[in-house]
Amino acid sequence: ATFYLLFGRLFVPERFFILSAIFGMFTAVFLFLFYSFRLQKDYLQTAVSQLFSSEVSEDLKLHLVEIIQQKGNENAQQVFYKLLSDPNTSHILRIKILESLKDDFTVLPFLFEFIQHDDHETRFFALSLLNSFAAAGAFSSERYFSRQIAIQTLKNRYFNESHREIRGLTLDILAMIGGKEIFDFFIEILEHASGDDLADTIFSCRYFQDDGIFSFLKQFLSSDDPRIWSSAAIVFSDSKIFDQPLRESIFSFLKSKKPLHYLAGLRVVRHLKDRGFLEFLQKRVLEFSLSSDEYFFTVLTLAVLGDQNFLRKYVDFLLDENSLFSEKGISFLPQFSDTFRKYIESRVHKTISQRLHLFLQNHSFHSWDDIPAEFLKKLRSMYLLLNAFEEIIHIDHLLKKRDPAYHPFIPFFLYV
Repeated sequence: ATFYLLFGRLFVPERFFILSAIFGMFTAVFLFLFYSFRLQKDYLQTAVSQLFSSEVSEDLKLHLVEIIQQKGNENAQQVFYKLLSDPNTSHILRIKILESLKDDFTVLPFLFEFIQHDDHETRFFALSLLNSFAAAGAFSSERYFSRQIAIQTLKNRYFNESHREIRGLTLDILAMIGGKEIFDFFIEILEHASGDDLADTIFSCRYFQDDGIFSFLKQFLSSDDPRIWSSAAIVFSDSKIFDQPLRESIFSFLKSKKPLHYLAGLRVVRHLKDRGFLEFLQKRVLEFSLSSDEYFFTVLTLAVLGDQNFLRKYVDFLLDENSLFSEKGISFLPQFSDTFRKYIESRVHKTISQRLHLFLQNHSFHSWDDIPAEFLKKLRSMYLLLNAFEEIIHIDHLLKKRDPAYHPFIPFFLYV
């Protein structure tokens, strides 16, 4: 093309010169794209081969999954399925792969398998994805086989599960699937369960699309067990049946001197997001010790209702490294409106990122394995506030290798 630009006009007609120049440029672009494509293809093939290598670190494999997902690979799905089927694939890598396939219904057989996995984090994440599929209609009546497999798998998980959070999530998904078989299953539990199991089953009933469920649940509004009453009150508050007697019942719990009754009242108010309770709680909060559960959950509830003062106090709780509520406080983030959530995330991310930078700057560790357990837990707390999923799972994996009895706190919102 350069040759033609310099000498073409001397020897060839102008039209031929222009066409030749254009052809030369197109040839150069084609060759550039061809070699770029070849390089990318070779790069992706190398990435795929490294995923199956025992010599490649877990961190790099997690990164490679992202690369293959983002860059695209004609065999990516088959590669991921092969890794999911490989018993040597770590649960961390499995979770990462499942996350990359979260919009693909063909991953359902693997989710059904991982719901029964020995590792509770894998079970939890598989159920969280299954929850998304249920919301997207993956188990409608037209998808009969998937529906029946899901129902039987979830029932088995419920009866064999020791973690309350996972049992509750299992019930949520079953209620979302719906139908007579599941309704009968719930009625059986409601008639025979007690305590947390009964409260969680009632709470999951909020997903049923049949208002007939309210005639059965009404009896629980008179329960003296705050767990059971609050679950029933929340289900009724989501319906058109919410009335003045229920509002009065909420106020009676908020006025209670019994801590569990008061906390149950706060739980319902946070779900309602009704600012009609704001003034009462602004006075009630003054009664509590600053280190008490009642004080923290009142601050949380006032923040959810939009009191700017207490919204700042809630963030201060999250950022206080010595607070007992710092780690668990972040799990309530989904209860906030989008505007308040963005404000909280902005403040938390800015502060924790600075702390994390200083922490890593002041401690020169060559690898994760060199970091003592107490530092790993401190790092985990910071990553938890940053919602850094991969780092949290990786730290949990390291801590469990050192101490099989270690059971981490996993906020549900990290998995949805």
